[in-house]
Amino acid sequence: MHRMTVAKASVVLGIALALFLPAMGSDLDGVRVLSWTGYVGEQEWSNLRQVLYEAGAVVSETDTLEADGLLELLGQNEALLLPEQALAGWGSEEMDRVGESLAPAFWSHLSAGGTIVALTYMSGGEDILRSAGLTTAEDARIVTNERLVVVAPDDPLAEGVPETFRAPSLTTDFSSVDADARIIVTTDDGAPVVFALERAGGEIVILGFDFFEGGNLASKALVRNAIRGALPVECLPLEDYGLTGLITVGEDEDFADIPGIRGTGSAADPYVISGEFDATGKDFGLRIRCTSRHFVIEDALFYGADGAGLWLEDVRNGWVVRSVFENNQVGVRAEGRMTNVTFTLNSFQNNGAHVVDDARGVAWDDGRIGNWWDGYTGLDDNADGIGDEAWEIAGVDAPGGWTIDRYPLASPLAGVEPPDGAVLLQLEHRVGKTFLRAVELDTEFEMEILGMSFPMRLRSSMVVEQEVVRQYGAGSYFDVRSRIVKDTGSATVMGMPDDYPSDEGLIFLTREYRFGDYEELDGDAIAQGVVPGMSRPARWITVGDTWNHSAELDPEDLGLPGGTGTYSGEARFDRLEERAGMTLAVLNIEGEYSAHASEEDVEFGFMEYFLRGTLSFTEFIDVASGRTIEDTSAMTLDGLIEAAGEEVGSISLRVTSKSSEFLPTDPPQASAALTAIDRALGVVIVSLEPEHEVVSGDRLKVYGVIRMADGTEIEEQRGLLEVFELVGTDRAVCRIVDEVFTFQIGDRVRPAPSPPSNG
Repeated sequence: MHRMTVAKASVVLGIALALFLPAMGSDLDGVRVLSWTGYVGEQEWSNLRQVLYEAGAVVSETDTLEADGLLELLGQNEALLLPEQALAGWGSEEMDRVGESLAPAFWSHLSAGGTIVALTYMSGGEDILRSAGLTTAEDARIVTNERLVVVAPDDPLAEGVPETFRAPSLTTDFSSVDADARIIVTTDDGAPVVFALERAGGEIVILGFDFFEGGNLASKALVRNAIRGALPVECLPLEDYGLTGLITVGEDEDFADIPGIRGTGSAADPYVISGEFDATGKDFGLRIRCTSRHFVIEDALFYGADGAGLWLEDVRNGWVVRSVFENNQVGVRAEGRMTNVTFTLNSFQNNGAHVVDDARGVAWDDGRIGNWWDGYTGLDDNADGIGDEAWEIAGVDAPGGWTIDRYPLASPLAGVEPPDGAVLLQLEHRVGKTFLRAVELDTEFEMEILGMSFPMRLRSSMVVEQEVVRQYGAGSYFDVRSRIVKDTGSATVMGMPDDYPSDEGLIFLTREYRFGDYEELDGDAIAQGVVPGMSRPARWITVGDTWNHSAELDPEDLGLPGGTGTYSGEARFDRLEERAGMTLAVLNIEGEYSAHASEEDVEFGFMEYFLRGTLSFTEFIDVASGRTIEDTSAMTLDGLIEAAGEEVGSISLRVTSKSSEFLPTDPPQASAALTAIDRALGVVIVSLEPEHEVVSGDRLKVYGVIRMADGTEIEEQRGLLEVFELVGTDRAVCRIVDEVFTFQIGDRVRPAPSPPSNG
């Protein structure tokens, strides 16, 4: 009887879906889709390909591992499809190789406004994209036949999909989904199954379906919607409706007519629009419609419009930042279908209506920071500059009922004069900029179980090269590639020397956000700080100001098995100080950790770990750039170990660290010269000119100048260096081979004969 009921329910559900969903039709007529099929299973790919054929798509295939070759093919297609790669096997390293090889093509495709659609169940598109640094998501549980819920019914991806449906055969959910993910479909308990990411101006859609048994009507609609998002916006002919305005951009080419505009409209070099838009006596100040080129409106003022200060229709790839909308009938009007359009750090005041949002796809915060609204009355109990409650900013005419700013500013940042002595610690990186950092770590760990002690200690000295490789939006966050160019140290286990696990040569990506938060983008990343969450407030601060912040903590980040954890801390703006021509803001942070983790152990059975600890952290931040120049930290964690509910041991962790950027103490030298010295690491940084033609392994003599009493100068040979690593074309990290006389900043270097070969 039970099986019969289930069978009947399945039939009824199938009929309901058939009635509810639009016919397959030809909604992808002519859309060109390139599919990477290097490890696809025949059945999964055949079923998925049939879905696309029936919708009218033109599908081609490739298995190339050459990024340039893939990029050339993508130039002839609107979307890239990464189906389930069943032949690669579960947890396959092959997917890592594919992602690493094709990453440049993925990024370039997205930077041109392209779309990537990835499907996965066992080993698929999400694994490839994770290895390419485009997502942190991992597939988790099999959720076949579970009830799925559309949590974003007004998102274009959910168009025509019922609010609930059964997961088709071989469906997975995801864990560790990116913080900025746009969740579309979840399981009943909230685990993501379909989500989207905005990356480099393009869109990624990841779906936990593999189509081995053909999928169902809902999963097919989701795939078609994802592909359809790659189509350019179809616009009706421009109608002025008899309205008057200052400037109208009716297509991409019209951006060039805006006075003072900068940039080329690419993701890497967007159009930048600034200035005053006085629309007094007019219907609008600036109207942008039917565009896909990338643009940023920043530090602009929109006022006086009888209609809307800013009017957007069917726009892709726009950011509006640090601008003021005041004394307009409507601050911003948004209509049609938007993709990758975001408002953050703006001020809305004295408008008849701040926003009229009849559009789909506008974000009124950047995932961490929103805007200031003069009607917002929420509190900011932790003084971090972000209101404690979301702000509902539009009425029921908006799709879905309300338009939400999830992180409204507690006080305005745009269009205000800062208080005397106040600073805004906002990160402002520049793509292509490189830095060198010295990192010192000292980690002591001890576990005691049943009276037996297991102490370990690891001391590390590293030199890390960092390069800003990507900027998103108007600086909401940056991707930074780090490379460990030197890593030496010592290790002891139970008091005995052990092999030191050097990470020399490791390359990893981190994402740094505007107000101090960061995120690791691959599993091998070494955290650039120990303070979870946003450590800087989104407000002007003066010496003596304090604020609190808290964050969820993953015990695995502390070397423990999975579980739960929390962090809370108080930060204080301690002082300003001068260093190397920079004004540095010094922050002191005191925090507390707690964590609970558990695992099954072969010998002890179910084991639990209960830990509590403290953190002391000091950060020196360049006020001009928001860059961390130096930080020091001391973290302690202590706790108990239980097995089967009985205490069996204890655990203790002590970590101290110091990270500092190499800074020249004198202006750059015209010829090869020492610009930074770190004797603790035994390295110096040498500035180079192109004609020096230095390579790794070369030896350099160090010379200093001594001024005699009569004013004459004599040259003194002070020691010998060996080039360890080149950084770009103008710097080298060198190992100190011999320091006869003390090196000084500005000492000159010249080539020295290499040591004789042993061969």
